[in-house]
Amino acid sequence: MRCTINLSPLLITLKAVGKKLNDAAQCYSDALKQLSKGRGNIVGRIEELKKMSASTSRQLPKRLIDTDEESNDDALKSIG
Repeated sequence: MRCTINLSPLLITLKAVGKKLNDAAQCYSDALKQLSKGRGNIVGRIEELKKMSASTSRQLPKRLIDTDEESNDDALKSIG
């Protein structure tokens, strides 16, 4: 008696899961960039308010304030 295991359905499912994980990671990265990059971003606005002596009870995480691309990539890795 010959026993065979068909792995094709499992491999197809794993490939789909991997693609969706990559898509989710890209969406997360895009959202973080929108939060902290570009004109009028939220992080920049908060920092400007602080410079104008607005009182705050909390500080933004340094990883969001840092404008260095490499640091933002590291921040993504530490968050996710």
